Amino acid sequence: MHRFWLLAAVAGLASAATFLGGVMAGLIGSYSGFLLVYLSPTPLFAAAFGVGGLAAIAAAGTGTLAVMLISGLPQGLAYAALAAVPAAVLGRQAMLSRGDAEGGVEWYPPGALAGWLCGLGMMVFVLLSLLLASQPAGLSGTVKDMLSELADWMAVADEDKDVFMGLLHPVLPGAAIAFLMLIQVVNGALAQGLLVAATRNIRPTPDFGTLELPGWIAPAGAAAAVAAIVFGGDFGYFARNLLIVITVPFFLQGLSVVHVLARRTGGGTMLLAVFYMTLIVLGWVVAIVLVLVGLAEQIIGIRRRLSGGDSV
Repeated sequence: MHRFWLLAAVAGLASAATFLGGVMAGLIGSYSGFLLVYLSPTPLFAAAFGVGGLAAIAAAGTGTLAVMLISGLPQGLAYAALAAVPAAVLGRQAMLSRGDAEGGVEWYPPGALAGWLCGLGMMVFVLLSLLLASQPAGLSGTVKDMLSELADWMAVADEDKDVFMGLLHPVLPGAAIAFLMLIQVVNGALAQGLLVAATRNIRPTPDFGTLELPGWIAPAGAAAAVAAIVFGGDFGYFARNLLIVITVPFFLQGLSVVHVLARRTGGGTMLLAVFYMTLIVLGWVVAIVLVLVGLAEQIIGIRRRLSGGDSV
């Protein structure tokens, strides 16, 4: 028991140190160092996957308390929103299991985890939108004002400012939350990979090719899409960005289709390496295609036609 709490505390302190190190690097102008902030959930996921779901909750609490004591309440709340709460919830859910009919262990399915990820993202987005909408300029206007200040801080030329605003303003809140959701996925995968390499993982690595989304996500996305088309003003802006948040599970399901396709065609590891390099280089273009593939999978079941072979 003492070892359990010790490991949880170490994971929480490591996460807090990573977060604060990234913040300090950003304050002194090191943007590459600021990336440490995005890696702060990794120790929390490692606590979950290597010690247990309760350890992730304890580590998250330890990390949040440490950040608050060292850097203050606002930074502590930011750490909780960006790292502690998502990692604690997802880590705890991922470690749920039950016995199956054959006497083995059935782990919490990856598709259900994607549902929790989507729910957390939607919750954070709604809270953020309410906060921004409470400002005198309203939701859309406040985002525009923030972007204008950012453009001035970045010294964007006047002739380029309209393009800058036109590209970012319509999608910024939803895209920001979607990015943070994907950061959680990356951190979870990184933690599991490290534990597997050290043979310290409790749960086997899930088969990404079996990801099946919960049934509520597609209707939620459809409702957001209809609202974004029908309504204008702040509510239409809210619905459009909420739709972006809801596309994240379909993006993951699109990746699942790619994994099955690579498995089916052979040379899976090499094909996946090339694909992920292409995704990094082309970014949102490939991301949109993956969302459409994930949506098609939900409707027509592409993987059923491609299934076969070993896990990739």
